[in-house]
Amino acid sequence: MKILRNFIVWLFMGALLNGCSETGDMESNGGTSTPGGGGQTLPPNEFSHEKAWGVYGWGGSAASPFYRGIKGTNTTVLWSDLEPSEGDFRFDEVIGSRLEAFREKGMRTFLKIYISPLSPEQYNSPRWLFEDKGVPIVEVTDSSDPFGEPLDWTYPWYLDETYRHYLHRMIRAFGQWLRELPEELRETVLFVQVAEGCTSDGQAYKGTPLDARYRLTQESWLEYREAVWVQYREALTDPGTGKILFPLAVNFTEDLNFSAEFNWMKASLGEVVGFKNGMFSHGYDICDEIQRKRMIDSLRSILYDEGRRLFIRGEQDKEWRNCGWSVKNPDQAFYWSAIYASHCGLDMWNFPSDACANERFAPAIDFFNKYAGPHRATESSVAFCALRKGLNAADKCEFPESEYGAARKDNIARYEAIVRQYADHGAMQGDPEKAIGTNMQNRQRADYNDAGWNIFPGNYEKFLHQLHADESSVGWWHVDDTIYGCFARGFDHAAGRTGLYFALEEGFGNECNPLSVRIDVTSLDRGIGCWSLCCAKPNGEIRTLLSVTNTDSGEWRVHRVRVRDLDVSGKGPYGSHFFLRWDSGEDTLFHLIEVASSGSLPDLGTAHW
Repeated sequence: MKILRNFIVWLFMGALLNGCSETGDMESNGGTSTPGGGGQTLPPNEFSHEKAWGVYGWGGSAASPFYRGIKGTNTTVLWSDLEPSEGDFRFDEVIGSRLEAFREKGMRTFLKIYISPLSPEQYNSPRWLFEDKGVPIVEVTDSSDPFGEPLDWTYPWYLDETYRHYLHRMIRAFGQWLRELPEELRETVLFVQVAEGCTSDGQAYKGTPLDARYRLTQESWLEYREAVWVQYREALTDPGTGKILFPLAVNFTEDLNFSAEFNWMKASLGEVVGFKNGMFSHGYDICDEIQRKRMIDSLRSILYDEGRRLFIRGEQDKEWRNCGWSVKNPDQAFYWSAIYASHCGLDMWNFPSDACANERFAPAIDFFNKYAGPHRATESSVAFCALRKGLNAADKCEFPESEYGAARKDNIARYEAIVRQYADHGAMQGDPEKAIGTNMQNRQRADYNDAGWNIFPGNYEKFLHQLHADESSVGWWHVDDTIYGCFARGFDHAAGRTGLYFALEEGFGNECNPLSVRIDVTSLDRGIGCWSLCCAKPNGEIRTLLSVTNTDSGEWRVHRVRVRDLDVSGKGPYGSHFFLRWDSGEDTLFHLIEVASSGSLPDLGTAHW
C-alpha cells in the first residue's frame, strides 16, 4: 500500500411547496414526490450511441424478470463450454443465442470468459487440457469467500507453455467470431471483461500454492497478464482499420504492480480503458476510500486530458442477504450504496440477480441510472449533493490524538471516542472490530459503523458541492428507517448554524450564466420550523426562491422550484450559487439537493465502437 500511495502522490504531482416569491422569474409546483427517484434522459455520451451506463444485473439472462430500470446483465461463459473438446469452438451456441435475446429485449451486455478456478463440480478451463495435455493443476492452502464459506478450488498452472498456447488460441478464435457477428448483435455488447486469473479478479489464486514451484512473483504474474491482454486486444482489433472494436476492461490490483499495469493499459488499450473496481460497489464507509477515489479521479483525468475515456464497473454482492448493516434495512442499504457508487464515479453497477426484479429497490436503481456516465460537469445536465458527515478516524486535525487517542487504524478506542461525540445526533459504532479491518472486512460489518479509517468526511456529491459544511450545518445519523434517513445535515440555529450553502461545479450547464435549472430539495417535515431556498442576484441582493413552513408530518418531502435565471457568478454567501436558510422555529434536516439544467448541452455526437 505504501508504494500505491506514492504512486497516487506522483499522479497528483504530474415536494411540499408552501409558497415562493418572484413568480415572474421562476416556475414552481407543490406536493410530495419520491426523493431521488425517476430516470433522466441525457445526451449521448462517449461510450455508445445511447445512454448505456447504469444498473445491470449480475447473473441471470435477458429472459430474467428484471425491474424496468435494469439495462442488461453480464454474459459470463466458461472456456470449458466454449471448447469442450480440442478445437471444437461453440461460440454460436454458448454466446450467440444470448446476444439474440438481448437484441430482442433492447438490452445490453458485456462478455467475460472464465478460465479459473477449477472445482470438483466445474472446470472453468477444459478438462482435456489437464487430462490429455498434461497441464499441471495447482493446489493451494485453505481459503474462503468474503462471507466465510470454504472454497474447494484448484487452479491451472498459468505459466505452462501448453496452457498459454491453447488459451491464446481460444482468445483469437473468440475475437474472430465476435468481429464477424452481424452488426445488430455486436451492438448489444458494450465491452469485453478480461478474466485472466481467478474469476475476473486480478489475482492468480485464492490461497497460497502448496508446491513452491507454482508460486508467482509480481513480475511473472504481470508478464502473464499483459500477454493475455495483448491477445484480447489483437483479437478484437479490426484488421482493416486497426481500431479496437470492443473496449477491454481489466481488474486493476492495489499492489506493487499497479503503476506498471496502468502504464501498460494507457499505452496499449486504445481510446477507452475499462477497470473493474469492486470497492465502489459493495456499500459505503469502506476504509481508504479517500485515496481510492483520488487515484481513480487522477487516472481518469490523465486519460481525459489525452482525449480518451475511462469507465469503471463494480459488483454488488451478497451483502444484502448476509451482512447485518444491509440485512436490517436492505432498501436503505441499496439506496445509499447507489448514492455512494455515483459519488465514486462508477459507470456500471452490477446489481445482484436475486434483487433485480424487486420493485422495492427502484429508488436505488433509478438514482444510479440518473447519474451514471458523465464525469465532467460540462457533460452532465444533472447534479446532486446527498448530505452527510463522515467520521474519519484517520483525521488527526479534526480529531486530535490528545483528545481521541492515537491515530492508528487498529485503535478501536479512538473510533468509539469519536462516535461518542456525535451520539446525541444518532452516530453509532455497532461492530467496532470490523471497522479496523480490511476493506473486505468493513463490508461484512454486522451493524452500522459510522466511524471508519480514511472514509469520506463530507457529503456524497456529483457536480454540486456544499460550502463550509461543518461551519454552517450539523450532521445526523440514522434519523429514521426510511431509505433517506441513514444520514442527513441540518440547521443548528442555537449554535449559529443557520444556512447550507451550495455551488455548482464550474462548467455545469455548458458554462452558461445565468442558468435555467430545476432545484429539488428533500427535507424532513418534522417539527414546526420555517426555512427558505435563496440565491443572490448579480448585484448581490438576496432573492427568495421558495419559503416552507413544516407541518410536523414526519415525512420526507421534495420541494421543487424552477429558476430561469440562476446567477452562478458566486455572489451569494461564501461564494454560493444558492443556499438554504433557517428563518424561524425548529431546525430542519435535509437529505438531498438535486439540480437539473434545462440549458444548452454540449453536442457529444454519436460515437460507435
